[in-house]
Amino acid sequence: NGTLLRLFFGRHLGVDACRALVEQTRGRAEQQLERLAAERESLATDASLGGDAPFILMTISAGEHSARATLAWADETLAALAQLDSDEDAR
Repeated sequence: NGTLLRLFFGRHLGVDACRALVEQTRGRAEQQLERLAAERESLATDASLGGDAPFILMTISAGEHSARATLAWADETLAALAQLDSDEDAR
């Protein structure tokens, strides 16, 4: 994961660059959730799927869980970066 690799060396990048990386990752997760919600909605009305629908929905669910986990991580990380900013300002 390129984002995590860059974040690992975040002290060299700086807080602002790290914040931008995390915000981009958060935005991609939000977009993924929107796409998956649209897919879920369209599948709900697709009678041609028959017995495949529950299995397809399981994969969509996995994507939704992953995206929500990414959002939670991003929010936590942005808060930590804000704290680093605050600590630097106090010095």
